[in-house]
Amino acid sequence: MAGFANYVYDLGERVCSPECLLTPLAVRKMIFSWLSLIIGNATSKIIIFASLPIISRIYEPSSIGELSYFISVGEIISSCATLSLPLGIPLEKNHEKTFVLIKTAQNISYVFSILTLVTLCIYFYMEDKKINTEHAIWIAALPIYIIFSSHINIYTSIAIKTKNLKLIPKSNIVASISSSSIKIFGSLISNTFFTLITATLISQTIQIVTFITHTQNYYFSKPTFKKQIQTIMENKDLIIYRTPQQLLSIVSISLPLFFLSITSSKEQTGYYAMAMNTLFIPVNIIATATFQIYYSHLTSSNDSRETKNKALKKVTVFLLLASLPMAVFIYIFSPEIYRIVFGEVWINSGKYASALVIWLVFMVINKPIVASLTTIHKQKQLFIYEATGTVVKLFSLAACFYFEYNPMTTIELYSLTSAFFYVILITWGYRELKNHEKEYV
Repeated sequence: MAGFANYVYDLGERVCSPECLLTPLAVRKMIFSWLSLIIGNATSKIIIFASLPIISRIYEPSSIGELSYFISVGEIISSCATLSLPLGIPLEKNHEKTFVLIKTAQNISYVFSILTLVTLCIYFYMEDKKINTEHAIWIAALPIYIIFSSHINIYTSIAIKTKNLKLIPKSNIVASISSSSIKIFGSLISNTFFTLITATLISQTIQIVTFITHTQNYYFSKPTFKKQIQTIMENKDLIIYRTPQQLLSIVSISLPLFFLSITSSKEQTGYYAMAMNTLFIPVNIIATATFQIYYSHLTSSNDSRETKNKALKKVTVFLLLASLPMAVFIYIFSPEIYRIVFGEVWINSGKYASALVIWLVFMVINKPIVASLTTIHKQKQLFIYEATGTVVKLFSLAACFYFEYNPMTTIELYSLTSAFFYVILITWGYRELKNHEKEYV
């Protein structure tokens, strides 16, 4: 598996060689790294997509919807479980302090996992006065998912710091192969939500092992409690502003799924979940790769702020031009594609995919702006933006519920609202960066 991952990444380096990109050197290197990383990550998604026509015929829409609901809850908690400390890893220059930062983030994730376990036990017992099989799966799986997701984020930040970006798609490929295989062959024993959860946790385990075996050793000795508290205080801006901003961002992404699970049938939730799994996850990987590459460049480059801002404009335009053709194609043809690929029953997922596409395009385009604003310490402003956007999006869902709009119309309006707020972020972000540039002239 590792050899195959290396081959894919090396293929990206050959196809996207710097000589073929007629851009300034800094932008050329970023786009080259971005394309190489995307090719590797795309391979992991191709593996998942290749298995989906089989999985969609094995598992009921309700099971897929429940898995997506589980992952959404897990990602919401995981966004807080390290208090955004992994973002500080690429910025830290001192080797020993980096180790303390890593261990502090890991220990905080353990605390969040234990709190989640206790909360689930209390909640389920108060709800039904007993713990049934479904409750037991959540109680056992969710705390583990939180720890694993947190560690994957930590090791991803270490890969960014050490410029070992090849490791990120490699780990994704290995995880995709294991997850898809277990979901398919595990269905021979049980084609239920339990099998889907098991496949998810095992693939996370394999991904973490891949990171550990290829990551630079940062371990010296166990850091004292005092040093960990000191690390927390040194990164308080990330904790106070960036953590709630990330939390709200994931909540706003998950709101439609929660809304459908409450107001519609499990089947409708499953249809939306399939659209989200086939579009949202790969787009999120592209967006994440974009952030990782650009953030890595900003934290290591000695270029002037003016040079970085010019590079930012070129990267943003490149992302826009690269996204639009695919977005138009998905908007027009996705219902028919879903019907053919996944089966007649999944045509509604194609309609949801068409509704989501404008939201997803701007989700990708805004990532370089977010990376740039993070490096000039605009976490507070990003939090205010995210809080305002989440409140407005929540009100849009409430309005759809009040006026009894159907699920499809609800998702369309939510998608447009989300895209509109991304446009606001991009516009405001450029103004902030321009003002910051003037301060250093």
